[in-house]
Amino acid sequence: MKNIINDIKISKVKIIVYEKDYRYFINFLIKKNINYQNLTINNNKIYLTILKSDFKKINKLFKCKIDSQLGFYKIKEIIIKNKLFLITILAGIILLFVLSNIIISVDIYSSDKFIRNLLYNELDNYGIRKLTFNKSYKIKEKIKKEILDKHEDTLEWIEFEKKGMKLIVHVEKRIINKKNEEKEKYCNIVANKDGLIKNVRAIKGIKIKDINDYVKKGDIIISGEIKKDEEVKSDVCASGEVYATVWYTAYVKIPVNYIEKKQTNKKRYNLKLKTLDKEYIIFKNKFKNFSVKNIYLFHFFNTKFYFQILKKEEKIKKTISKNEEDKMIYLNIKNKFTKNLKDYEYIEKQKILKKVRNKNTIEAEVFLSVYKKIGQQQTYTKNISPKIN
Repeated sequence: MKNIINDIKISKVKIIVYEKDYRYFINFLIKKNINYQNLTINNNKIYLTILKSDFKKINKLFKCKIDSQLGFYKIKEIIIKNKLFLITILAGIILLFVLSNIIISVDIYSSDKFIRNLLYNELDNYGIRKLTFNKSYKIKEKIKKEILDKHEDTLEWIEFEKKGMKLIVHVEKRIINKKNEEKEKYCNIVANKDGLIKNVRAIKGIKIKDINDYVKKGDIIISGEIKKDEEVKSDVCASGEVYATVWYTAYVKIPVNYIEKKQTNKKRYNLKLKTLDKEYIIFKNKFKNFSVKNIYLFHFFNTKFYFQILKKEEKIKKTISKNEEDKMIYLNIKNKFTKNLKDYEYIEKQKILKKVRNKNTIEAEVFLSVYKKIGQQQTYTKNISPKIN
């Protein structure tokens, strides 16, 4: 029986039956082969869930009423109750779509009048003109390719840019000239900081410094001079990667009292629409402090739709205890240094050299060793190469 009800959930209703003799009522249900769920009895009232088609059978003999509808009918009821709101939302989305996709003007950026007129005519042939809908990226790319192929001796490149309700077209005229041959460049990889080499990889050139070698700023690590028996046979532009331990002394000043943000279990949901240059939030957010998670739903032409989960945050006033001082100092230094570190760079060690706790602040001097990229190219003139250290 349950499987039958599950298969037709869209027609279920919750009802209230005003009947003192519940045994008589249940026997009636069995006799009439009426399927039911969640039957409870309270103060001479019987609550249960049935198929909507069975409600008339019960209503003929017992005093009863529909408490709430489920499935499809529940959705229908919600839509009817909120139809004005839903129509407003739908109208807003349609209006936003129109405003974000209609073109009120086509502006061609070129100082050459001939090029501007040429492109205006070509775009008009493809239906790109004012008071029309913006075409998709794929279609515009196809149009761009066809125009460039047709005028390959005249046009170098075309780029479309949608700004609000304007379509801006950047175009470059093709200039045919002979390119001067670039002079061959020779270079070394040198240290841009003092440090102890931890990893060195030469792609081109000769490695003259190795792991655990100490280098000073300006020292050559990978040479562009290719030598054999102490004689320079050729020169190249050296390339490669060099990582080393570099040392710093940092100063930090942190407040004794601070505010910590803590997430609560309170949530709200919203809908965000994002066009090429603007964002729109559908419902008003009542949280003052919150974090947001955006979940991508779909896109419609140039508008992307996101479902937002907003979690309320509480601000908690805290005071750094003496036991927490070192931890907070290290965390503060790490947060500041990490922002400036590139891929594969990291802080190896930290050590507090000096620390002073005042009434409102904690001041500290911290020694750091950082794993950092230190190699950079430095050009030189052939046969006048810098002396290798």
